[in-house]
Formats: sequence, structure tokens, C-alpha cells
Amino acid sequence: MQRRHVTLSALALTWALAVATPASADVIPPLADPNQPRPSEVSSVEGPRDAKPGTGVPVLTVNDRGRAVRVLQVRLQRVGVRDIPTSGLYGQETVAQVKAFQRLAGFARTGSVDQATLTELENRTGEVDRLDLAAGADQPYGRRLPASCLHGHVMCVDKRARAVRWVIDGVVKTKLDARFGSDETPTREGVFAITRKSRDHVSTLYDTSMPFALFFDRGQAVHYSPDFAARGYSGASHGCVNIRDYTAMRSLFDKAQVGDRVVVYRSKSAKRLKPAGPAAAQSAPTAPPA
Repeated sequence: MQRRHVTLSALALTWALAVATPASADVIPPLADPNQPRPSEVSSVEGPRDAKPGTGVPVLTVNDRGRAVRVLQVRLQRVGVRDIPTSGLYGQETVAQVKAFQRLAGFARTGSVDQATLTELENRTGEVDRLDLAAGADQPYGRRLPASCLHGHVMCVDKRARAVRWVIDGVVKTKLDARFGSDETPTREGVFAITRKSRDHVSTLYDTSMPFALFFDRGQAVHYSPDFAARGYSGASHGCVNIRDYTAMRSLFDKAQVGDRVVVYRSKSAKRLKPAGPAAAQSAPTAPPA
């Protein structure tokens, strides 16, 4: 009888504990199967959410043809990775040049132009019009320099070609990419001369660095621009001629002297230029073409 009483007491205690346990108590999970992968090891079928720029869906790629490819090739010329004429064909040379630009931009080097690559190129190179396309097709602007650039030491500044050429007696020695003033603060055109040099110049008006400044018209100068080097053609100067190649600008600064001529002009389309000969050169005006 006593043994039966103990058994009933044990059952009563078990029932009391079961009632007192909250329904929300943690349940000890079963042991994991060591043969099954952990959740972190399972790849998502949706792919990475933040794909690296350059790996998106191509908008231009190998074997594409046409105007869009020619515009792309002009942009590649402007950023300095293409030094041959445009062709309108997205061939292996264009693939290599796109890869070179993607490396400069920190993008994945796919050789195809996705939207991120195209946007970055557009930000760095600005607008491309029909005259720019003519310039890229083996008929570059400035192929025939204005008469005022043909004699002596001249900085020949072509706003249409976005270039500064260091010319000695009609021979182009150096060509540098250039950026100019905005519509509100335009770079003035005309024939000038270097009036002073300032190696470590800082603008007192804008409080900006202007290394290797070659002044030619009051406060306007040809100089290296860190902003141009960083942002490309997405920005503009306050009227100066910006150069983005530090080493080349330093070399030009050392070569150019006070008194050397500076010609700032806007070249015409190569297709509109008249054949040049000795007579044409002699009768050409000293002012740059409009």
C-alpha cells in the first residue's frame, strides 16, 4: 500500500511540473545532421545583390557596329586609352580599350560596356556631337594648325579638340588633353603670349591650387588641375585651360618661356577645311579661325 502511494505521488509531481512549464519555453533543437551544409554555405539562386560595376548587362559589346560604337570610341580617345581612329566596329582593340578604362575606373575588367561603364565614360567625357565624330575618324581637329601656330614656340589651344599642342616651328611636339571654362566663365579666344609663370600657384580668387601655371591673359592660365584629373569633363574651369596630366604639364611648364605665343581657338571640322598649300599659308590670317 505504501509503495502504491509513492507511485501516485510521483505521477502527481510529474503532472504538476508539466502544468507549470510555460508554453513558450525554448525547445531543445534536434542535433544537426553533420552531412548537411550550413545555411551560410548555400549559394543564393538570385546572385549577389551588389554586383561590381562593369559586370552588368552589356549595352555595347564585341561585334556591335554603328554610330553608338563610334561615339564610344570617341569617348575612349578622350580618356586616353584609344590612340587610333574610330571605326564603328566593336572589335578586339575596342575590347582591350574598354578593359583599360574599366581598370582606371576601378570596375570589373569585362571588355563590355554595361550601364555603369557607359555612365562613368559620359561623366568624364561630356557631349559628343557630329563634329566630334568627324574628328575621331582619322581626320582630327587641328590637323592643319592655324597660321599663328606655325612659327616659333607656340602653345596652340584648340577648344573644339579639347587639346593643347606644344608646337615648335609648325611641328607638334606634345599634345595634352584640356578642359576649359563654362558658359558663365568662358576661356577667351585669341592670340596671346605667356606673361608670367608660377610653379606652385594658388588662386587668390577661388582659393584653389593651380600648379605649373602659365598665364597668358590676365587671370587665365594653362595649368595642371587636380579636379580635371579626378572628374574629367564632368566639370569645368573658371576660364583657365585645365590639364590633367601632371607629368606632361610639368614638362611643358619647364619648356615654355615668358613671351612664347599662346593661340586659343576653336577648330573647324576637318571635312570643312580647305586644302592647304604655300599660298594658302601665306594668305591665312594671323587670328585663329572662329
